[in-house]
Amino acid sequence: MASPNASTYAAQQNESLAFPFNDPEHFLEIYCDGQPVVPRIEAKIEKGFFVSPERLWTCYRRNYFSVVCSYLLTPHIGHGRLYIKRGSKGSQELIQALGMRLSAAVDGANGKGIELVQHTAKRDKGPHMKIRVEKVSPTPPNGRANVDHAASAHGYNIPLTSFHPTGAPPMPYLPLQNTSDGSEQSSTPCASSSQPGPSQVPSQGYPYTGHGALSGGPATQYTFERIQFKSATANNGKRRATQQFFHLIVELFAD
Repeated sequence: MASPNASTYAAQQNESLAFPFNDPEHFLEIYCDGQPVVPRIEAKIEKGFFVSPERLWTCYRRNYFSVVCSYLLTPHIGHGRLYIKRGSKGSQELIQALGMRLSAAVDGANGKGIELVQHTAKRDKGPHMKIRVEKVSPTPPNGRANVDHAASAHGYNIPLTSFHPTGAPPMPYLPLQNTSDGSEQSSTPCASSSQPGPSQVPSQGYPYTGHGALSGGPATQYTFERIQFKSATANNGKRRATQQFFHLIVELFAD
């Protein structure tokens, strides 16, 4: 028989799965073989958030939360070269690699960034890690992400023209996708998806940083885990002051 604490944790974990994210906002155009390619970001919070009695998504500052990130490219063109285009008259640049990052910002126009803290498996006893752009390959049309945890299927059918002898459709051509350069300075954000409504982070109160690929292929899903907000929202519970809210942002970067 589960204890009340275990029941509460399980209920909050299930509730976190319903955490909403906006449709992505696109900053640059992507092309492959002369046709536009549209990225769609998929983000899901596995644990850490719950809905307060005021119907606000809430996470205690000292709580750990995790965000599972992936993306799809439509159309998915196996072995195709991807290019980004800067502006209507800008030249096209070959995309070498694609990656994702998690960040946060204050609600409102031009809201300032809020630092997120990522812990190792030792949690508070271990070092804090800086959240980086993590290389993630696009989810193939069959919807099965290559990760070290089971992933839900998106239900996409594989066209006959994209059939691959191994059973998995080939990936787009990304020459630096499986290399480690240790730098994100040259990466360019091409799309982002943020949480649509305000989140309250009361003041009350995972270099292994997440889940990557199996040895059989590139990671098509990444989990940012053991994450904490470094600071809490202002004016929590104060009736005469404006309540502050934070947004979580999932971004797709092109290198």
